[in-house]
Amino acid sequence: MTNSESDFRKWFVDSLAPLRTTGDSGFIFLLVAIPILERYLRRKSECPEGQELTDAFFKELGKLFAEISGREMDFWSCYRNGLLHHVTFAQAKWVRRTSEWKGLPRAAISGHDSRAIYFDQAQNEFYCNPIVFFDFVIATVLADFTTYESEGVTKYRLPSMLDPLGAIPHVVPTINLDLPKSKLNADDA
Repeated sequence: MTNSESDFRKWFVDSLAPLRTTGDSGFIFLLVAIPILERYLRRKSECPEGQELTDAFFKELGKLFAEISGREMDFWSCYRNGLLHHVTFAQAKWVRRTSEWKGLPRAAISGHDSRAIYFDQAQNEFYCNPIVFFDFVIATVLADFTTYESEGVTKYRLPSMLDPLGAIPHVVPTINLDLPKSKLNADDA
């Protein structure tokens, strides 16, 4: 396991473990999983940061979540754009080309179904089990961590932690992109 993978596990998996049994933590798991998934899919599909998502990006999303096949863009608008920009589900999407709002399917989270994501055609509604979604995203990334940690087609490197052996309990350590390697980090390089 690389040091980056170890940090990933500490920051994004282990730190959330106490919340797994809290029924009200679903949004937290989605707010962590979605950017992780976006980074991974951008690298997997060679979709540059700062540019519109490509067909290749949505094709990769559909490969991971076949239950939303053909609705990947609507899912992304409802969940990723809604949650990360407004901390709620998007109900409509602004279409620049037509200068109009386009209605979106409804979106929900629910732990009552074991599927990560599915679309209920009769209700015109997406459902996402946030814990199952999170677990699937994390397992996918850890199985292909080299893709996740790569800079991809941009210069978004993963941050490093300054001297993790000197961390103080209950204090957030110094995490930065340009920190010198600690002895522990240097040994892994």
